[in-house]
Order: sequence, then structure tokens, then C-alpha cells
Amino acid sequence: PKARFELKSHTIRCERVEFIDVGDARIYPPDKVVTVRKKAKMDAFDGAEILANNITKYHKIKEAHVEIFARRKYLANGLYAYTDSHGGEQMITFEKIELDTAYQTVATGVIPQEANFSLSDKFDFYGTAELRAAEQFLTFDGATRINHECNQFARNWLKFRTDIDPNNIQIPVSENMKDLEGNGIAVGLVKRNSSDPDSLGIYPAFLSALDGADDDILFTSHGFLNFNEGAQEFRIASKEKLINRADTGNYISLHVESCSMEGDGEVDLAIKIPDLEVKSYGTVKYDNATKTTSMNISGSINFFYDKKAAQYMTDGILAAEGISGIDFGRTTLEQAIREEVSKEEAENIKSDYTLKGEVKKLPKEMDDVIYFTNIRLEWDERAGGFVSKPISGVVGVYGTPVMKDFTVRMSIEYGEAGTRGMKFGYLVELPPVEERPGDYFLYRFQRIKKDTELSVCTSNKELVEYILAMKEDKKKQGKLAYDAASKTKTTTFMSEFKRWWDGE
Repeated sequence: PKARFELKSHTIRCERVEFIDVGDARIYPPDKVVTVRKKAKMDAFDGAEILANNITKYHKIKEAHVEIFARRKYLANGLYAYTDSHGGEQMITFEKIELDTAYQTVATGVIPQEANFSLSDKFDFYGTAELRAAEQFLTFDGATRINHECNQFARNWLKFRTDIDPNNIQIPVSENMKDLEGNGIAVGLVKRNSSDPDSLGIYPAFLSALDGADDDILFTSHGFLNFNEGAQEFRIASKEKLINRADTGNYISLHVESCSMEGDGEVDLAIKIPDLEVKSYGTVKYDNATKTTSMNISGSINFFYDKKAAQYMTDGILAAEGISGIDFGRTTLEQAIREEVSKEEAENIKSDYTLKGEVKKLPKEMDDVIYFTNIRLEWDERAGGFVSKPISGVVGVYGTPVMKDFTVRMSIEYGEAGTRGMKFGYLVELPPVEERPGDYFLYRFQRIKKDTELSVCTSNKELVEYILAMKEDKKKQGKLAYDAASKTKTTTFMSEFKRWWDGE
């Protein structure tokens, strides 16, 4: 509206200039004054405001120092107000603001650790912030640390890069989590490995450094980390599972008031016994009040074993009277089938069993030596491992549907450094028949150096005779060899296995 031309100094002084459009940005000069000198060189602005872009109007930069060179070229620095979900503002200094090759305003700023910057009251941050005018949210590249008062969880910095919506913060969490120095950190339940058996134990981690580099992570989750205000929980899972807990995949949460942790999904029991494979799925929990770690799992046990030998146990279970069927409502079987097979198969099996009281055929993915459910494990310091509650269930044996819930026990003793001398066993106890005690079947695995010794301890004489009559080469494959235990060994192993339940 008003301009003064000074011919002697080759200067144009403009007043009442509301804004200047440069590329996609709208720049508001302070005092609305613009001075253009010889060769069209414009005086820099101090205290200007930049709106980027002039269509979406997502971003506003204040107190900017701006140099305009052409209609598609400018360079600036200034302050950006990051507003969190509670309306609190923190200033980010963008040291370099300019147009990229597509004439879009971009900006970069460094946020030092000593600035005590936070994405919200639950997420601290340091690193760099990046702005792209066409995108609504800033990109943060650096490290975050969660805020809570649970002292047993070390709070380490997690390296990440992502766009941040202040009203729905979701931090990407990879399988191999690192801090900015490249050190490993973990989420979940961790088993401490040690050459000293007394040092074995379970400890919880939630973006925490491991006690030892060789410690085993029994349960974890990855995907995205967020904080649920209503539940007062930090949660990590895929975006789909964060919305729908029944979705497949792993989920873990830390309740900031109780400092307890729970999760569900695939569990790695770290059973390092050659040629023995144990797959398990279910729920895990760390109870801070009692300092206990527990699991409710379903899954399979696979190893080299004669099918006809396995049939003796199957026949005994199916012939036993008074054994209740599996209760889908209090087991993790449906979840295990969803994870290992499919959602549809899990629904079909549950529907058939609920309506008809039987399952005619198990999916090929469950055609294992034994498929179990309702195994409720709890860490036992005396055992240096996990011990189960006595009532558990058998879903199938070598693909034959069983679907019975009765006395099945499991024990895992990790041994020195978690491998040498490691023991694993499961015991199936059938109810009494008339006045005679029911048969029992104990499968006891022990790692001896690099080999596996499986002792079949049973009261079923026919099974003992069958195994003893087998040729030796038929009872060995790879690093695993099995045999029927003698009466003396059976008594010893049964006593050893059951001592945890007898309070010894």
C-alpha cells in the first residue's frame, strides 16, 4: 500500500506489508516493514513469523531471523512451540529453515539432553526435531525415556525415529532395541544366566538394560509403545493389537501405579536341551507386590519318540473316568491356536468342542508328541526354574484329540549357566481305577554335556516292556536317546520331580 523509492541509494522502503509468500511459506515481517536494496537484495528480518505452508497452515515459527533471496529461496532460524496433549508448550529452536527441492519448507533443530525436553509428561526426549510443512506432525529422531516411579525397572533411553502426534504418542519399538550408544535394552521377562546356581532368577525389564549380555529374554513384545491414560499403563504391541487385545502377536504392559507387568503372546521358555522343542503361547505376569513371576501357557512338546509308545498314555487318558474336559474360558488354548494356526481354526475348534463336546481332528500344526494347555507355571527359587500348578490339560498326543483337563505337572530346572545339567519334565497322572491307583507317565529330559537323556518313568508295565524290547538304534536320533527307567531310577526321578509340590 505504501512504498518509498530512493533513487540515490537504490532502495525501496515498503510499509504496511502484511506478508510475503516465498515458496510454500508465508512470512510476516515485523512492523510490516520491508527494505529492498541495490540488486534486489532484501534486508533480513529479525522477529518475523513464518507460516508453513500457506495452505495447510500446520506450522508456525516465531521470533525468526529470515533472509529472503528470491520467490523460491529463503533461509531462516526461529522458535517453534511444541504443544503436548495437556496444552503445555516447549520451545524448539530450528537452526535451519529453508525450502527443499520441491519448494517445501523444511526445518531441523537439535534438542540437547540438558534441555529436559519431553514429548509428554510420560516421555522424555533428546535428539533432533524435523519439520516438513506438508506433514502435520514433527519427526523426532533421537532417544526417549519413559517416566514412572517403579524403581525396580531401570529407565534407559530408547533410540527411535518417527512422527509424533502429541495426542497419541506411539514410539516404534524394534525386536533388537538399542540406546543411542548402541547398547542393548529389553522389555519383558528376563532370566538371569550365571555360573552360580544361586544367582539364577527372573527379573522384569521395561526399556531397561540387561543385567548380563547373555541373559535369556523369555517374553517380550515389539511394535509401538504408548501410554494409556485411562489404565495408567505403558503398552507395547502392534498397532492392531493395541486397539484389539484379541489380535495376534505379543503384547506387554507396565502398570505405573502397581509397578506390575503383564502380557500375552508367544513365550520362549529358554529350554536349551538338544533335540527337544517346546513351543508355548499364553499370558505372563510379574506381580510387584509378591515379587512373583507366573504364566498360563498352551503349546507343544516335540522330540524323537515312538508313536506306539505314546499311544499307551493316550489310551489311558481316553479310558479314564471322571476326567473333566478342557474349559476354553480359563485356558490359553484358543490364543495358542490363533497364534500357531489361524483365528478361523481357533474359532472352529472352540465352536465344535462347545457345541458337540468333542474335536474330531486337530490341525496338522498341532500334530506333536504332546500338545498341552492350562499349564500354570510359577518361578520357584528352590528349583532354580519354573514349577507348574498340578491341574493342567492335554489337548492331543501325536495328533489324536484328547481334550482333557486333569493332573499334569511340568518342571523346568535351568542348571548352571542355564544349560549344563538342565532338566525338563512333565508328569501325567491318571485318576484311580476302582481300588487301583491310576497310571502315571513321567518324561524326564536332562542335558548331559551336548546330549539329551530322556528317561520314561511309568507305572504302566506294558509300556515299560515295549520300550525295553525295542532295539537300541530305534531309541536314539540325533543327540537324544530315550529308554524306560528302572524301578530304582523311576522312584528317584519321581521323588526328585515331585519334591517341589511337597514343599521340600
